Amino acid sequence: MATDPVHVPSLVALLKEGSEGKKVAAVTALRILSLESEERKNEIFNAGAMQPLVALLMDGSRGAVAEAAFLLGILATSEPRRSQIFGAGTLHPLVALLREGSDGAAAAAAHALGNLATSEPRQSQIFGAGALHPLVAMLKEGSEGAKAHAAYALGNIASNSEERTAQIFKAGVLQPLVTILKEGSESAKRQAAYALGKLSEISDERSRHIAKAGALQSLVKLLKEGSKGAEEVAYALSNLAAGSNERSTQIVNAGAITPLVTLLKKGPQRANDMAASALASLAADSEERSAQIFKEDALQPLMSLLETGSGDAALALGQLAAKSEQRSAHIFRAGALQSLVSLLNGGSDRAIACAAFALGHLAANSEQRSARIAKAGVLQTLVSLVKEGSEECKVWAACALGKLAANSEDRSAQIISAGALIPLVMLLKIGSEDSKMTASDVLAGLNKHKALKAQIEKAGMLAMSNVLKGVFIFPIHVRPLPAGHEGGRRFSVSREESRV
Repeated sequence: MATDPVHVPSLVALLKEGSEGKKVAAVTALRILSLESEERKNEIFNAGAMQPLVALLMDGSRGAVAEAAFLLGILATSEPRRSQIFGAGTLHPLVALLREGSDGAAAAAAHALGNLATSEPRQSQIFGAGALHPLVAMLKEGSEGAKAHAAYALGNIASNSEERTAQIFKAGVLQPLVTILKEGSESAKRQAAYALGKLSEISDERSRHIAKAGALQSLVKLLKEGSKGAEEVAYALSNLAAGSNERSTQIVNAGAITPLVTLLKKGPQRANDMAASALASLAADSEERSAQIFKEDALQPLMSLLETGSGDAALALGQLAAKSEQRSAHIFRAGALQSLVSLLNGGSDRAIACAAFALGHLAANSEQRSARIAKAGVLQTLVSLVKEGSEECKVWAACALGKLAANSEDRSAQIISAGALIPLVMLLKIGSEDSKMTASDVLAGLNKHKALKAQIEKAGMLAMSNVLKGVFIFPIHVRPLPAGHEGGRRFSVSREESRV
């Protein structure tokens, strides 16, 4: 929609110089205009609205304060506007409004704080300013709109901090969030699902409490009903299923697979990703659940999603391939290799880790697939990831190298020639516990082949040889290379959103 270059500046001028009544009328008009488009928001912000809005927030009438808080929240849906609004001193007035404002004004403050809480420094400052308890009170006693804003703000504040998440959980949010899932408005249910997804990240204990409170059945019910919050519901189910055979089985028995596959086929991109992530969590370590997902015709939509560069699709395909020659063959024949290699060479850290994970499982127990994967040129990339990638990338790249090296002296020699030994030994010495176990497994596998000692001697790596001798002095328990959630690890889904 084309913007009116005269209309917005005139309204901003009234914000600065008009009477109190005209200021309220102007901010209300600007709030309505801001909902039209991102272009409108930029126009309002660039016309100089921020400072008079902050002034109204600090010293306006009750009506003006609420309208100013709502408009600032709407404008805080992207950077750099968000940083500038926060930097203008809005934090303490917004928290005061949470505590002391009317239901509508407090809801406006919660909305603004939720949109501002999308980075660790701001999340920490909002929490430190005392936002927790008034937000929890709003979650329990506010209007439906206020509850939605409170749940959303609490979800974002929980991000990036186990300490904050634990304190939010201990503040008594679980039962009101589950009640909202069952009885709240559509918007409130959506944000409650989002908050529960955040609270369940990387915590089996909290996930158990959430499941025990009856959230799983309510979440699946929302999914079946085609809720507009299906993306948030799938996100919550993904985190709640992760690492738990019991919860995954409960979710499947409640009927989640069919609506998740439907969402995978028909949802927008972000909902597709969340559905793929949830299916990956459900498929992990279960032949029965993986077979059910495959029978629901999930392969083709996952392949289509993979072609867009989705790490979640790669993760789901890797989980489905795990321990199943038949499914691995189907996935490989569907053309996964090319897309996974592209993702390995150009995705985000998490997407790269997921691609390595999938390639490792597709290589497992198949000489033909392993040969084709190696021929696609991934060995050097995987070695580079073990050397320089994120922690998750290092682990899954090492796993993939181990799978590709298995029972092939030629590929083992290629992996060693690509420079894998030093980064693998460094991973063994200074990596995480998972990294150490994985590196130990891979080195043990490589040590079965003559190529290992020959390459070490050829390179004159006497010191490295001594290190490796130390590694293999004692018998090594070679466990299966990690699948999606083994060893206490899991791919978590993390989101911080800004919504109107």
